Amino acid sequence: MADSIKFVRVVDAEGRRIDGFIDPLPSHWIGTDLLPEGTKEAPESSDDAATQDVDVLVARVAELEAENADLRKQLDEQGPAGVEKPAGNASTEVWAKWAVEHGGATEDDVKGKSRDELVKAYGTPAS
Repeated sequence: MADSIKFVRVVDAEGRRIDGFIDPLPSHWIGTDLLPEGTKEAPESSDDAATQDVDVLVARVAELEAENADLRKQLDEQGPAGVEKPAGNASTEVWAKWAVEHGGATEDDVKGKSRDELVKAYGTPAS
């Protein structure tokens, strides 16, 4: 039965990453002419141990995606940077002006629409 190949992170003699080599590498390359002289296996850090658990990574990605979705929703509700949307009870004229100046609407888009239609089309009012 053949021995299994162990893949490891490698560093140079001073403990720095080696330019031009993508970790992990087969451990049996250490001490050969395939790697620079002085190459050694990198000590395992607590970060390395955490990244080896796929379930932990998958869960973290899901958390980050949920956080990203929440942040994007907040940004969408805020409208363009530094510009707050009108209050829900603002006049039709205020909503129409905001929709044209900040919501991407044209004058024709807002002409003849009620305040409720403008709010529905161009966003949740400011709280």
